[in-house]
Amino acid sequence: MGVADTAYNALVLINRSSDVFPPLKSASAIAVHIMETIRNFQSNKKDWEEFGEHISRSIQDIHKLTAKLSADREDIKEIMTAFQNNRKDNLTEEMKHSTLHSIRDRIDVMQAKHAKSVFNRFRSFLDDKGLVPPLQKEFDEALKQLYVSDSLQDVTPLRIDVANLVETLDQDRSHKMNRNLQSLLSAEFSAWNADDACLPGTRTALIREIMQSLKSGDPASQICLLSGVAGSGKSTIAHSIAKACSDESILASSFFFKTAQTNRDTPSRLISTFARDLASTDQKLAEDISRTIEDNTAIATTHSISVQFAKLIEAPLQGSPPSDPIVFVIDALDEGWTKELITLLSSQVPRLPSTVRFFVTSRPSADPAWQTFLRSVHVKQRILDIHDKTNESDLNIYVDHRLREIAADPEHDLPHDWPGSTLRAQLSERAGGLFQWARTTCDYIRQSTYPDKKLVDLMANAVGVWTGPEQQMDDIYKTILEGYLWSDNDFVEGYYAVVGSIVAAKAPLSVAALQSLHCQPDHKSLKVKRIVKMLGSLLHDIPDDQKPLEPLHLSLREFLTTTSRVGSEHYIDIPDHNSRLALHCLQLLNQELPKQEITELGYLTKEGVPDGVPVIPRHSVSEAVLYACRFWADHMKELQVGLIRPEYVPILRDFLKNHLVTWLEIVTGVDRYQELLVVKKWITDNQEHVSDSELLAVIFTRPVATCLKNVSRRLSDVSRHDEALLAALEAVEMYRHLVLREKNQRSRYRLTNGLRRLAQCHSALGNRQDALDTMIECVDIWRGLEQDGFPVPCHDFAQALRNLSNCYADLGNMDDALRVIEEAIEVPSTASPGLIPEEIKEANTRAACFHSYTNHLSTVRRSEEALISICKAVDLRREIVAKSDNVNCLEELATSLESLAVQLGADSKAAVEVSEQAVSMRRFLSDGRPTSYTARADLARSLNNYSNNLDRMGEPQVALSAITEAVAIGRDLVADNPTPFDPDLAIMLSNCSNCLTNQDRHKEALDVMLEAVEFHRKMASRYPEIYDENLATALRTLGRCYSVLSDRKDLALASVRESKEIMERVESRKPVGNTIEHGPEDDKIDIVQSSRHPRNRRRPLPLSLLEPVTSQERWRQLSQAILKELEAMFPGEILRKDGRSGLDHVLRSVRL
Repeated sequence: MGVADTAYNALVLINRSSDVFPPLKSASAIAVHIMETIRNFQSNKKDWEEFGEHISRSIQDIHKLTAKLSADREDIKEIMTAFQNNRKDNLTEEMKHSTLHSIRDRIDVMQAKHAKSVFNRFRSFLDDKGLVPPLQKEFDEALKQLYVSDSLQDVTPLRIDVANLVETLDQDRSHKMNRNLQSLLSAEFSAWNADDACLPGTRTALIREIMQSLKSGDPASQICLLSGVAGSGKSTIAHSIAKACSDESILASSFFFKTAQTNRDTPSRLISTFARDLASTDQKLAEDISRTIEDNTAIATTHSISVQFAKLIEAPLQGSPPSDPIVFVIDALDEGWTKELITLLSSQVPRLPSTVRFFVTSRPSADPAWQTFLRSVHVKQRILDIHDKTNESDLNIYVDHRLREIAADPEHDLPHDWPGSTLRAQLSERAGGLFQWARTTCDYIRQSTYPDKKLVDLMANAVGVWTGPEQQMDDIYKTILEGYLWSDNDFVEGYYAVVGSIVAAKAPLSVAALQSLHCQPDHKSLKVKRIVKMLGSLLHDIPDDQKPLEPLHLSLREFLTTTSRVGSEHYIDIPDHNSRLALHCLQLLNQELPKQEITELGYLTKEGVPDGVPVIPRHSVSEAVLYACRFWADHMKELQVGLIRPEYVPILRDFLKNHLVTWLEIVTGVDRYQELLVVKKWITDNQEHVSDSELLAVIFTRPVATCLKNVSRRLSDVSRHDEALLAALEAVEMYRHLVLREKNQRSRYRLTNGLRRLAQCHSALGNRQDALDTMIECVDIWRGLEQDGFPVPCHDFAQALRNLSNCYADLGNMDDALRVIEEAIEVPSTASPGLIPEEIKEANTRAACFHSYTNHLSTVRRSEEALISICKAVDLRREIVAKSDNVNCLEELATSLESLAVQLGADSKAAVEVSEQAVSMRRFLSDGRPTSYTARADLARSLNNYSNNLDRMGEPQVALSAITEAVAIGRDLVADNPTPFDPDLAIMLSNCSNCLTNQDRHKEALDVMLEAVEFHRKMASRYPEIYDENLATALRTLGRCYSVLSDRKDLALASVRESKEIMERVESRKPVGNTIEHGPEDDKIDIVQSSRHPRNRRRPLPLSLLEPVTSQERWRQLSQAILKELEAMFPGEILRKDGRSGLDHVLRSVRL
């Protein structure tokens, strides 16, 4: 519940309360009406809500003052009546215009002004933007008159229960803080557990050594790393260290990674868990972390753990450095680490106060990133030697303890000194230093009917020679498995069904999920829980039916599935069990998908669903259904020919015909888009064994192709470009199949829509030649349809030509780009006169064509024609806005105005005026849709361009204010959903750095530019063809930032050198497009927002910071710029004997 909701509810309670001072009731009723009215305002929403909250707080204050007054006091009634209306003769002149009635009436008038036309709503937004402060001033004047009246002079502030008021405020603050901290996501069962700690009396020397290192304050051991082989007991030691830290009140948090366990097999919830636990250790830290979440709610769930660490761990701890050590424990890092996490531990941890320490356990790794981490000066590694004398002594204690436990169990009726020193010593020696082997063996002995006999048999069969840890584990697995009742058919069937599923599953499954998957007609009698209990010594401890089942150790899986054991009773045939799981998954989906009641479903088939892919919470889908959704196709494509069962085909047909779209929505909303055509390939490859010849026809239908095209578009909306491309490729293949099958013009027309979507996906990923080839095919089909007399919608054909023109431009072929866009502009109208929707659609497409024409003309430096073109686009869009009530039309107008401002760059004053209009429109749209990611992103981009124009006009302070707001919005957007806005935020940060430099705030400029370069690196590492040039230019700017600081000259030169090396790579590739344009010769970057068109959202890609003329020309310009900057950074360089500058070596490979 927001602050505004709390204020409103408080007013309602006052109004409804029976013991409220009666004259206050009517005043509170008017205040409730005012708040209800302004809550519906879509423009300037924040200002109006704050005004409503102010009224609410004031009424509550009056309520406190009048709480003990008599309801019969006429003087109080009179002054309260005066406060709420202006009909009393004895009112002062000020109060006649400053009462609640007056304010209510004026707000009602404002509400009536918000007509249906989007343009009228926008005008209202501009008109009433400045009305809130005067209204608040008038209200405050009335309040002041109320307080100074003689009637209330005897009601002193002392009559308010201050203690209760303070207590209430503290409770509210505490509640808000708890709510913020609860939003931090944590992983279940990831914390330390005292039951899993080392046995008392074991590992004492090692634990003491580690604790001393953690408390020493030595910067060389800020991270204490314990590494060792599997089974050596690292996790147990980690639990013991966490317990010891907790006992000494120095434990900050702990996180125990676990392979294939949800939220524990990746670091996605590591930092949020740390922050949540850290907040519980100190009130000041809790307040700082809560405030960070309050300012940016998305930080609690962002996917970037490095951002979370900086905001939720690093910043609070630097602000309140602990005086005593605090320790974070991370166990099994090898089971969940990513390069981002290793980079965090390597580079961000050293920035923490020296009292903040980390204890980490992990198996060794040969990965280069891991090796770099080990070489970090703040990492102290300790290798756990299983053959160390101390380790062997501790193992003896552990074995002795476990055997005594078994002897003490009255169920076994064993003597108290069982099994004797000889067998005890043999068992300890047989373990070979592996605590995991000892644990498995002791569990096996404890579960046997006759432990004494079992131990004797184990030792009698033991090999006398140490064979290594792997063989040690294999031997004990074989011994345990041979002890089961293989003559019992029920056990054998249960063993193969349960263990086979556990081993063949693509992700761990719980007892409950396994039971659901096997609750099919052929497995009704299977008792999963009973089988799991019997196999307990081979599985991890199972606390309940909902936790994932896992083999005790990876070596057990290898032991069960190795082909050398084919024919043995315990052998698990992975292909066979894969076949079984494929069948179980499809049966479960056919049974359960019709029953799903998920509010987010329907986004591929319903009208009016917002852009993007709705995130479907995992808890809304059962574990078994989610597993089947994610992995049925994987199991199917791995099906071997000899294992295809007759019942597969009807079950698969039912799924494809009736549940395909629901499956597609769930799997894309919860996880990732799953390729559908792998099923088509499987059907084609196995035609001899698949009796249903019409099975492919069930998949290749128009509704399925349309759904694939729609899901591709929605994936692009949230920058899941790789998945979007897969979906588009599959949609096009389906459309091609339908063209061959239906052989009519309508199917060819549908294919063109699929090809346009595919071209957009290729462009988004930098596959420019593929995008061009796709659009050439699309336009050729359009021309053929037109020649055949098919009624081609002119706006669709013009849009296809525009897309083709942009593809040519992206490859630097400006002649063909201009030729095609001019053809698009000349496409004749086919809209029927008087049909406003058709007229608007055509006008919008024509405006979009003029928009692209402007970009192309600007690229070839035909500036005057570009200005004329964008003015035509603006005029068309103004006409559209006047006719339409669709807010998207106002978005398009703002986009055209922003492009117009770029073209007016030389005329700074005019550019500022146009930019200001665009910002006003973007702010209006953002206020009306405060939760819209797109609206906030567009506002940030518009503010960026506005800042640039202000700076060019000589308004540096206002420019800095605008770009600061843009960056603040951008950071919120990136925290919420990093990928889509990363390129734009990188540009904004660069511009912000330039603004700071212009005001001689060089240290701040450097910090911001460093952040910008990190974003550029991130994007260039993923899509180098698109973002390398941006990175090169950002590095040049970083070099300039370094150069003005006297102690950073070496870093300046390094940055420029790297920039030059990157540009050499860029030179070897073809010129890029022109979605970023410049105004005058400066370092400001305007983000040109693409003209959106229904079903054709071609995202702007920030490609180049130099206008692409020709490759050679761009290279010459860049080389000269680099040389000029180097000479400015290092003036007075001594010439070498050959007369060349000492800096020439930096540019000797540059081709001028």
